[in-house]
Amino acid sequence: MDVKDFVKVFDNYIGLEQIAHLIKWLNTQNFTEANTVGGLNRDIRKAGELQLVKNSDSMYNVHWSNFPRTLSVILFLNDDYKGGQVTFKCPKTFENLLSVPPKSGRVIMFPSNFMFPHVVENIDEGLRYSIVSWIR
Repeated sequence: MDVKDFVKVFDNYIGLEQIAHLIKWLNTQNFTEANTVGGLNRDIRKAGELQLVKNSDSMYNVHWSNFPRTLSVILFLNDDYKGGQVTFKCPKTFENLLSVPPKSGRVIMFPSNFMFPHVVENIDEGLRYSIVSWIR
């Protein structure tokens, strides 16, 4: 199995003008501390989250069986930072298989299961904005 056959990348999914308006609006919002599956080491990574769907729990707090995820979607809003690429790992050896660099307006879609472990690499400089969602 080649991970590239199942990880799809679409550029220019959303226009730069719309992204600029969205980031301007996001900068007026109050983010809460984000978490990740397995926890978040705040000494290494700081992340905030903002629920775009009102009256819902954080998707990280919803048990997998209550919301079966079929497809994961990541939208890069900006690329004016260093680092932050999404790297897919081999589920057995955890070696790097595919790295997707940030690009404003880029969307990554991939199956939401154990066969597609991935990480967001360290952000060495700047602030990364992205929208993450899941489809049942």
